[in-house]
Amino acid sequence: MAFGCTTDLQSPGALVAWLQPLSPSLIALDASNIHDDVVAAVQAEAALPVVIVNLHQVQKFAGAIGLLAKTDAFHAAVIAHFAAVRPTAGP
Repeated sequence: MAFGCTTDLQSPGALVAWLQPLSPSLIALDASNIHDDVVAAVQAEAALPVVIVNLHQVQKFAGAIGLLAKTDAFHAAVIAHFAAVRPTAGP
C-alpha cells in the first residue's frame, strides 16, 4: 500500500488521517528525508506506532540476508522486515 504526499506542513496530518483507519502495528521510517523527524513526531503524537530506523543498519541487514534493494517498493519491504525483527530498546 502506498501513500504519496508533498513535504508541506499539511502533509504529515494527511498521512496520519490516511494511516489511522488502517490501525498499523508498526510504521518504520528510514529517516533519509529531512522532514522524516516531523513526520514521525506527528505520527507519535497521534498515538501511531512509529519507529525511525538507521539506514546504515537496514543496508547491512539487507546485505546479510542477501537482499539488495533495487526499487523503492523493494527498499520499503526490506525496511519493514528489518523493523519487524530488529531488537527493541528496553527500559
